[in-house]
Amino acid sequence: MHLAPGRPPRIRTGFDEVSRALVALSGADPGATTVEAPTSCSVSVAAEPVDAVLTARVAGTRLGIAVRGAEARRIAEAAAGGVLDHGYTPVTLTVDRPGTLHLLFRGGELLARARTPEALHQALAAVLAGYARQAAAPQGDIALLCGAAVREGGQAVLFPRSWMSDLVKRARQLERAGWRLRPEPYTTLRAAPEALQLPGQPGAAVTAVLTQPPQTGAAPTRAWLLASIVNWIARPAAGDAVHALAAALRPLPVHTGSWEEAVAHLTGR
Repeated sequence: MHLAPGRPPRIRTGFDEVSRALVALSGADPGATTVEAPTSCSVSVAAEPVDAVLTARVAGTRLGIAVRGAEARRIAEAAAGGVLDHGYTPVTLTVDRPGTLHLLFRGGELLARARTPEALHQALAAVLAGYARQAAAPQGDIALLCGAAVREGGQAVLFPRSWMSDLVKRARQLERAGWRLRPEPYTTLRAAPEALQLPGQPGAAVTAVLTQPPQTGAAPTRAWLLASIVNWIARPAAGDAVHALAAALRPLPVHTGSWEEAVAHLTGR
């Protein structure tokens, strides 16, 4: 790719390098722009044309929000204070409305299916607040790349991020059992003396972890399961945070199975 007319071409390879070069060419700061790696699902979500791409500024970071439909644009602008911005900002969130539902995606991951504009505004605001918390996380907070479901009364369970889209599609079933899925891009935890706490949910403590066993081989040991859960920590991560997370997870029950079995477990079926 040419970085300047009349100069020899400078070669950039890989998603990260090309993205940084495009952001820099637009005059923006690559280090202050959120870029999500593409997946087959995100390519599918992004395949259709969009009506606008907004640039939200979250804790000093630029975040691209693609919208389809005039109503989705109005809601995104209200939630994010988004304005059309000069320069290249990669799309991180997509707001769509096929039919009667508002859909909120992060890359190709479904974060929320909102039935009303108010519900979409609330979900989008929660996601943006999650990015802001991660950018300015206080000392002692630990960010995980996993999902969380919170139950009325203060219980919370963690689950693999790969289950998020499937569980969101069963959100109403889970809500009838008292569980609410958090759409935030990171699950932020705080290691308290008695339990892992969710700082954004007063009194909410993690009581269990739901995860999937390896697809092949012998049944996993508890040590293997705990090590795989510690691996959900968001990078870069300090060594102290990794050790604090490992110690806090040690007493928690870990349930293994598929996402379908997780739904059955949470709903008491």
